[in-house]
Parts: sequence; C-alpha cells; structure tokens
Amino acid sequence: MNNKKLYFGASKGKSLISKFIKWFQWGDPHTHTFYIPESQINLNNPKVIEAWHKPMLKGGAVRNGLFFDTHSPETPFDILYLEVTEEQYINFEAFMNSKLGFKYDFLGFAGFATRSKVTEQSDKYFCSELVFAGLISVGIEIFKNTVPQEVSPAMFIKSPMLIEYKGLPNVRSKRTVWTR
Repeated sequence: MNNKKLYFGASKGKSLISKFIKWFQWGDPHTHTFYIPESQINLNNPKVIEAWHKPMLKGGAVRNGLFFDTHSPETPFDILYLEVTEEQYINFEAFMNSKLGFKYDFLGFAGFATRSKVTEQSDKYFCSELVFAGLISVGIEIFKNTVPQEVSPAMFIKSPMLIEYKGLPNVRSKRTVWTR
C-alpha cells in the first residue's frame, strides 16, 4: 500500500550551466532536479537535498539546505511527487542522507551531455543522477533499462509515474511553478 510521498523539485535555472543543460535537453527549461523531504515542504523556500555544482572551486557537493541559499531568488521550480510505501520512503531518505557531502559529478555531467558512460563515477553525483539513483536503490524504476547517469532533469520530470503537486497558489504555467 502506498501511503507516503516523495517530493521532487525541478527548477528552471538561468545560469550559464543551466543554459548549457537546456541546450542539451532540446530546449526544455527544467535544468535541475532535487529532493524535498516531506517534512520540509516550505513552498517559499523548501529545504532540499541536492547535488549542486557550487562552489565550483571546491568541487560542489551533495548538500542539505534551503533551496534559495544556493539558487537565485528568481529561480522558478515545479514540485512533483511519487507515492511510495513507508519502507521505500524510509530507505530513500536514508540513501539521500548517506550521500551528503559526496562531490558533484562534473565528469558524469559531461558524460550525460555527450551521452558517454565512460565518465561514470560511483562516489560523485549530478542532480538528476542522484535522485534517480535513490529511487533505484529502493526498487522504484521510473524508467526501464536506464542507469542514473543517463537521466537528465528534463527526462526525470517526464516520467509518467510522477504526479504534479497541485493546489499551490502561485501558478504561472501549465505546471505548478514557485518563485521566491
């Protein structure tokens, strides 16, 4: 029985790296994905777990913190969720927390952009790779025959298993979008 929800955000960044990601995603504006723990749903500034490339000079990292601590205040994002069992929820949270501090996977990101698997590093993650790896770790396949480093932010949000989080007061498009 599904009685818990895993919440995910998909932001529409405006940085140079976001423009690069958008270009490789054939124009889809969702350039970053992240996890929002259920207890941390604050629609103005959610607490998130994400693989984030900043600070670049330190190699970026998987971090736990407020979304707008590292993102521009005008960055819009959509919220989606997936219904899961209590056990899957607990194990997903444990997986995500176990990855805190892991470095950002710049080579994996390059592999995603060039569609090459030779750059995969098991101790580093880029954003959608981290979230997808967490789902696989608890037995949830939102895409068949797909490995985490193949999943872009645009691909992630297109899974038919994800449900749009409705009822938010700041609707700006077909999808629910939040800005600070």
